[in-house]
Amino acid sequence: MRTNIAMIVLALLLVATCSVCIGRMAHRAQELTSCAQAAADALPNDPETTRQRLAEFESLWQKTEPHWQFIAIHEDLEEVSLALRETQDALLTDDLSAAKAAISEAVETILHKELPTPGNIF
Repeated sequence: MRTNIAMIVLALLLVATCSVCIGRMAHRAQELTSCAQAAADALPNDPETTRQRLAEFESLWQKTEPHWQFIAIHEDLEEVSLALRETQDALLTDDLSAAKAAISEAVETILHKELPTPGNIF
């Protein structure tokens, strides 16, 4: 009987821990998406604001990536990092359309691959 109770308690702790992790991951994905979208919105009119927003995105991404490496597929994480580098390179050459495309790619990768939805979890 005690073994059954211990197993149930452990299972509940596992479910609770997973729920908290998924919730935090979803919150961080929304933050990253908001930063990238703010950079994309500022892009056509104000490249300097775009650079600031992109720096915020990069800082947040540098904090997020190590934690997501335990959960997410590494190729997907590399897609976000690659899109970030492409955006920065495009801004250096003042190629605003390429920068906009790269930021959009980062946002789409986060929304469709990293956001914890039932389709991504199962």
